[in-house]
This record gives sequence, C-alpha cells and structure tokens, in this order.
Amino acid sequence: MTDIINTSVPFWPEQKVAKYDSEIPLLYREENNYLDKNWPDNGPSQDQAIDQLKNVKKGWISSFKLKNKDSVMITLLISKYKVNVSVGNSNGNSRLWLSRIFFANNQDRQRMLENGALVSFDGLSIMSNCSKLTGKSTSTGQRKLS
Repeated sequence: MTDIINTSVPFWPEQKVAKYDSEIPLLYREENNYLDKNWPDNGPSQDQAIDQLKNVKKGWISSFKLKNKDSVMITLLISKYKVNVSVGNSNGNSRLWLSRIFFANNQDRQRMLENGALVSFDGLSIMSNCSKLTGKSTSTGQRKLS
C-alpha cells in the first residue's frame, strides 16, 4: 500500500489571479428587484443574496461593449451567482450599477473560462444610490435617505 500524503494544491495558481486590492463598489436602487425573473420561490431573498455577495474575495470577471451604444456591461461570476453590472457615466465619472442577479449555470461558467479573468478583491460594496443625497451614515457605513 502506498502512503497518502496530505498536501494542498491550489486549483488556480496565484500567478494566474489578477489582484484588485479594494472593494468593488456597486450602486443599486432599494426599490428595484434585481433577482432574475426565473428566481426560485425557495431561493434566497434579494437581501440574503446581496449579503452573501458582500463577503466574497475572489471571482471571475468579463466585460463587453453593447453594439451601437457607448455602454459597457460587466459580468461577475461569484460563488453560485452571476451578477450583471452596467457601467454608467455621471458628470464624467464612471459608476457601476447592479443590473441583475442570476444563479450561475454551467454555460455561464464555460463562458467565463473562455472569456473571463479570475480576480481577487476585498469584497463587494453594494450601496444604495441614496448615499449621494445625504451625508447620514448607517451602522454599516452606507448612507440612506432620512
């Protein structure tokens, strides 16, 4: 019999992982539903899905420019979710807006392996667009209308 050696081998070598040493900030409107229209009734709520996404440290990212438009769409594949993000421009400053949250499927994973890049980051910062309107912070550091 052979002895089994307990060693850990990383699935993705560190030299293949792009590093972004900051949070990825995403804006959203509190009144909108961002869950996929086919979201299962027994799936997590939007708040639960967003809370899970805030704690991630690594995921896949890809981007593409929409035909006949100046818009850029970014897709993040994080854990069991595919998150679509649109890049908006406000007064010459780019803003990342949450567009839709899906459960990732095998086709999404295949596309990321073909077209995406693996990136490590310090989580997602998902905040309401109301933060721009007031200076009042909540306990989570996000700002809300009063």
